[in-house]
Amino acid sequence: MTVRFVKPTSDDLLAYAREIGFRGFDAGRFLDHYEMVGWVTGRNRAPMRDWKAAVRLWRRNARDWAAERGAGGGLEDDPTVLDYARQARRIITEERGMNIGLFYDKVRDAIGPDGLARVRRVAEGQK
Repeated sequence: MTVRFVKPTSDDLLAYAREIGFRGFDAGRFLDHYEMVGWVTGRNRAPMRDWKAAVRLWRRNARDWAAERGAGGGLEDDPTVLDYARQARRIITEERGMNIGLFYDKVRDAIGPDGLARVRRVAEGQK
């Protein structure tokens, strides 16, 4: 029996973030990100099965990025920008399947031109 995936609402996300103690979670950015990529995950672009697991992963990533910043990792503190920057670095270094220009177009559509500029700055290692 396969359970059909149901997209969470902003209220669902915020309630779950509170439940797991994820302070500072931006449900709107989470929704925008997954709408942009078509509710798929990972390098294989598999359909999302568990949005709660994705929220927990964002929480772990936020902790990792905070640790990186504390170790001189830079001034950016937005988990969405940092996530997109990591994806951009992967595309640039591996050149697997996606054109970096197309990726940046999607990022700009999701988080705006200022967000794109921040993603590019982090991805290219600029301060």
